[in-house]
Amino acid sequence: MNAEEIIQDLAVKIYEKPLSQIRNEPEFPNLDSPLHLVVLLLDCDTEISMNGILGFLENLTGRHLGKTVEALERIGAPKSADLFRAVQSCMRKHGVTYPGLRRDFEEVAEYEITSFHQLHGESLEIFSKEICQTVGRFELFNKDSALEDVFESLQRYAQQRSNLLQKEIQERKSAR
Repeated sequence: MNAEEIIQDLAVKIYEKPLSQIRNEPEFPNLDSPLHLVVLLLDCDTEISMNGILGFLENLTGRHLGKTVEALERIGAPKSADLFRAVQSCMRKHGVTYPGLRRDFEEVAEYEITSFHQLHGESLEIFSKEICQTVGRFELFNKDSALEDVFESLQRYAQQRSNLLQKEIQERKSAR
């Protein structure tokens, strides 16, 4: 399998056992692990594609924003890393934290559909507008909206580590 095939295969299989358990590993995301790095960026892309940058920040993938910046740097996507740094800066400026965003979910019923504004109220209105202006319609792996070809960078990264990546995948499948 080449790197593109491995990544495409993982994009589906990381949501099924045993690979879905990677996110529960105490050291996740360990960026020295090619599998952890690929899973982190696949999750980031999926969350942003489905729920936008605000959904990314308030959902489980958002807790790894700092590691996402580091992962983007490691694969050679500095413009995207800088964009996520700008998001971090905006969060600091407005006193927004991942635990604070998650706390607002405590009152939401399971499967309840709500907007960022409904969930977090007017107190985060200025923050959400600033984030949306900063990021725009950015999607990590979408060449038309991204600042650079992040998927191509991830493929190069995975290709250079394909033996280790395949070994990590196989170890998890064997541990079933």
